[in-house]
Amino acid sequence: MPEARLDPLNDVRSRELLRGRVRNWLVVFELVGVGVLFGGVALRRRHDPRKRARRALEGVRDTPIRDLADGSRARVTGTVAPLHALQPSPVDQRPCIGFRLVVGTAIRGDPSNGFSQVLTRESCQPFSIADETGTAIVEGPFMIGLDVDDSSWTDLPPTLFKLLEDAGVPSSLTNFRFSEAFLLPGDRVTVLGTVAVVFHPAGEPRLREPPMRSRIVGTDQTPVILRDAVEDSAQDLGSPVPPSVGGQ
Repeated sequence: MPEARLDPLNDVRSRELLRGRVRNWLVVFELVGVGVLFGGVALRRRHDPRKRARRALEGVRDTPIRDLADGSRARVTGTVAPLHALQPSPVDQRPCIGFRLVVGTAIRGDPSNGFSQVLTRESCQPFSIADETGTAIVEGPFMIGLDVDDSSWTDLPPTLFKLLEDAGVPSSLTNFRFSEAFLLPGDRVTVLGTVAVVFHPAGEPRLREPPMRSRIVGTDQTPVILRDAVEDSAQDLGSPVPPSVGGQ
């Protein structure tokens, strides 16, 4: 039986065809990777609490504290004061009523120099808010949409690395940056939540009624929106309060 002979030309063509298919698949994988990368960045930006808080408050008008109605959902702008001892923020250790911490690491190969979140921490105690008409108590849960402190993006203190270690963030990650937002006594903020008018010894006196005070509260599904003060504009006047913002 004659021995089969390989055609060198066909063999070369087969190898070139295989290489072409591999290159095509590599291009596909690269495009998919870029799409996932930018899709993830866009999704994180959309769910940024600052942007969500801004969207939730758009077109909603302030209500004076003295006019808050039990069971309503209302937006109030005023000056905050603590009800309890201040708590330290996790990195800067600044005494505050509330904070939000975000730690990110650079995304390798991202042409826009984006960062991927590796750790978030937030906490906010109940506080009082006062305007020219009265005082109300604000309780959580909160969506903290406060602006970050500009200095938070610069130096990386040892407390940050201790926090990352305790949280189990891989030590192989590098090129970190962090931001902390603070709620401090005397800050002027805007809140949006559900009103509950309850008896309170230090509440506002009312004719032939016990002293009452308004509480602005939230739930896990519909948290109290907390943002740096947003003043009413002509576009806000007459706008209704949305029934819910928790699903945004």
